[in-house]
Amino acid sequence: MRNPKNEFYEDVRQLYFTGKYTQKEISKTTGVPERTIRNWVKDGHWVRLRENANSAPAVMLENFINQLVELQNTISNRPPGDR
Repeated sequence: MRNPKNEFYEDVRQLYFTGKYTQKEISKTTGVPERTIRNWVKDGHWVRLRENANSAPAVMLENFINQLVELQNTISNRPPGDR
């Protein structure tokens, strides 16, 4: 049997993480009181998690580019016949 609270929690969490809606809008959409949403955001560290999720692709891309540069440098340091 499903726990309705968990279903609302996940719905609210997904809406919050899209970054498109305010807590007030999420409250109106889901029927979950704003105070409850504020508590979930605070207790679940959603602000930090959302910021990390948004910056992760940039960090991953930067790491990938650094690896490509390192690989390119390693290859270019080989003698011409060994490249």
